[in-house]
Amino acid sequence: MPSRQLHRAFAFLWLAILVGIGLFLHCKLPNAAVETNILALLPDGGDDALPPELAEEVAGRLNRQMLWLVSDSNNGDCLPAEWWISELQKIPEIALVEGPVDAAAQSRWAEFFFKFRAQILTAKTRSQLAQNPENWGQWVVAQLYSPFAGVTSRELQRDPALLARAHQFALQHDSTAPVTFAQNWLTAQDASGKKWRLVSGELKNSSFDIAHSHALVEKLSTLESELRRRWPDSAVLQRGALFYSDYAATQAKSELGWLGTLSAIGVVLLVGFFFRSPGPFLLTILATGTGMITGIAALLASFEKVHLLALVLSTSVIGIAVDYALHFLTERMMSPPAETGFDALRRIMKPLVFSFFTTLLSYLVFLAAPFPGFRQITVYAIFGLAGAFLTVVLWFPFLSKKTPRRISKKRNFSEFWTRIWRTHKLVRHGIPALAAVVGAAGFFALETNDDIGAFQSFPASFRENEAAVGALTGQGADMTWFVVRSDSAEGLLQKMERLSPLLGELKGAKKISGARLLTDSLPSLDTQRKNHQVVSAALPAICASLRNSEIDIPDAAAPEFHPLLPDEWLASPVSRGMRLAWFGQKDGKMTALVPVTGVTDDAALRQVASTLPDVHWLNRRAQLSGIFSTYRIHFGKLLMVSLILVLAVFMVRFGIFRGLRTTLPVLLAVFVPFGVLAATGQPLNLFSLLALVLVLGIGIDYTLFFANENARPATTMLAVSVDALTTLLGFGMLAFSHLPAIAGFGLVLSSGIFTAYLLAPLAQNGNPPIHT
Repeated sequence: MPSRQLHRAFAFLWLAILVGIGLFLHCKLPNAAVETNILALLPDGGDDALPPELAEEVAGRLNRQMLWLVSDSNNGDCLPAEWWISELQKIPEIALVEGPVDAAAQSRWAEFFFKFRAQILTAKTRSQLAQNPENWGQWVVAQLYSPFAGVTSRELQRDPALLARAHQFALQHDSTAPVTFAQNWLTAQDASGKKWRLVSGELKNSSFDIAHSHALVEKLSTLESELRRRWPDSAVLQRGALFYSDYAATQAKSELGWLGTLSAIGVVLLVGFFFRSPGPFLLTILATGTGMITGIAALLASFEKVHLLALVLSTSVIGIAVDYALHFLTERMMSPPAETGFDALRRIMKPLVFSFFTTLLSYLVFLAAPFPGFRQITVYAIFGLAGAFLTVVLWFPFLSKKTPRRISKKRNFSEFWTRIWRTHKLVRHGIPALAAVVGAAGFFALETNDDIGAFQSFPASFRENEAAVGALTGQGADMTWFVVRSDSAEGLLQKMERLSPLLGELKGAKKISGARLLTDSLPSLDTQRKNHQVVSAALPAICASLRNSEIDIPDAAAPEFHPLLPDEWLASPVSRGMRLAWFGQKDGKMTALVPVTGVTDDAALRQVASTLPDVHWLNRRAQLSGIFSTYRIHFGKLLMVSLILVLAVFMVRFGIFRGLRTTLPVLLAVFVPFGVLAATGQPLNLFSLLALVLVLGIGIDYTLFFANENARPATTMLAVSVDALTTLLGFGMLAFSHLPAIAGFGLVLSSGIFTAYLLAPLAQNGNPPIHT
């Protein structure tokens, strides 16, 4: 260790650095950008062939979509829906609201299909016209004489083949959605006969933007209450990622808030009970406070935006940072009166340094995680722990002069407990053997679950709402998509047309329930020309068939060909509901989506995408689950390598036999949580392995302090006991979370840290004397 004069110089240098950090925070904090979008915490997870910017835009556009279904009152009127849409239009967070279709829009819709009646044909219509136009003529005759068809002479003269009418019949027949058009509204009907009016909307901001989403959810809840007050017999069903993201964020913030508060209170009470003096308590606050300041400064200097939840989770580092202060203060409290703070520091300096670096290494593993939020936690941890460590090493020898010295019953218990581990073979061999059995039983019984849906639980009301919306609309909430790209709009539409029959085969095989292609109303120019040629060839035969049925009609020619281009289609009311799928020019290519519902075989759709160039299958949930699985395996292997490296280092440092004995507590601390997870019915997932990485880093700390040649076992036992309790208070409370991912994380940490603490005395060397 350096001389006291040099030590004092370093202490003042650290003070100057902290003053500089304080000035930096004073300037930076007022303008700090805080990220509230939960998606920023998730892995990129997109298709490697899809540009990240496009994947982000696709996900963002989908996440902003909203759907409401408002039921009619018992009088059968749609006043509740009309009131609802008028109130939605007043909310600034909602950019677009669509509901009823007025007469002018309906007229434009009819004019569109009439204008392009010879160019927009279904595959079935084109086949019938090409193969047997006479039969088509007989269908026209049937429509003329049907009392329900309502075909006028003007319609017949303008469209002898009734192509516009046939197209609408085909769309209604092919549609799997139980949604009809009534009273100018898209309308669904439930089993009791009550009608529900569809209202769609688009948010201005992402549904995962925490800052805006919660306020909007509260506004919508207030609106729903007001609607029920006005029309007690009416109800609203709502669908959108907004409600799920808001629930998850609100629950996470709430639980982390009260769990963090309880942890802080527990740590304060524990430190106060142990030292029974304000001095050590204030020094502990000083160390953890400087750690928090340096960690936050590092985050602001390293990232343009600091994520709110990453910052909240980073405070768990306090549970580790406080260890350095507690180790020093315990050693100082139990040292003889003649010793100084420098003597106490000299005795624990080697294990303290080794502990600091091994903990940093355990956090550095997070850099390999696919989650951007973990990278921020890593930066916070590295600099936060460094701040606490430097404060303890450089300042505590000067500030701890008045630390009370006492030998209490706690010291007597520590002497008794450490002596048992040295002298009783039943304890020395029995407890590790029991831990090994628990870990082994759990390891072979444990199941894995990488489904992202298993990491978050939602109330039953969410499932009931989704089931009701799905029953009314015929569409589930888990919509998945093909992303189709091409160098031109024409090429894009032709690729979607080649995709269409493949989707038909998947539907026939019940691997999907349906798909919507915008080429149903926007065919490629090549298809438009072919359709026009088919109609031109079929019309003479159709007119002849009508005259044979004694219907007076002159020969008719096909309507003039008008190329239907995307801009005209987008400007028409026909594109309503499908504009979402058109992205236009993106990254040098034209891009569009094909929504697919009812997927039962994700691999089959990936196979379809692989057979067509520039066609990508987009299933965010399956992609994220695949990433979780890949990284779980990756971190499992990394954890095994880390354990082998720890064993090798300890064997080099302490010799083969003692190295094995010193490593055993760490190995069992990583192994026992498998048994705890299996016993509690929790699956093994990526978060569990990330927690085991921390268990490894913290467990090494405990064994190193016991393995220290200069350590006094009873004092070390006291320090490790307080360390373990504070860490358990910091991490163990997470096990009580209602969020499965956080609860599993806390369960693994608490069980692993407790095991490391319980078995740490195995690392004692021989039977050293107990100094008082």
